[in-house]
Amino acid sequence: MFTLQRVLSAGSTTSDNVYLNNVQVGTFGHDSEGAYLNLKQELTMGEMNLLIAQLVNQNPSLLHSKLDVTIP
Repeated sequence: MFTLQRVLSAGSTTSDNVYLNNVQVGTFGHDSEGAYLNLKQELTMGEMNLLIAQLVNQNPSLLHSKLDVTIP
C-alpha cells in the first residue's frame, strides 16, 4: 500500500519520499536525533498504523526512536 523512495542516505541519516497508491503523501527521515514524518495530507488511523508497521519492519531499531509527526 505504501512505498518509500530513498532520496538521501548519508551515514546514519536517511530521507524517503512516502507514497500511498502512487501519490506522494509526505516524507520520512531518520537521523541521530530520532525519526520524523512530514505529511502533506491527513491519513486514517489504519493508514498510519500500516505505515508505521512498514517502517519498523524495514528498520526494527525504529521501535526505540522518538517519532516527530507533522500533519497539515
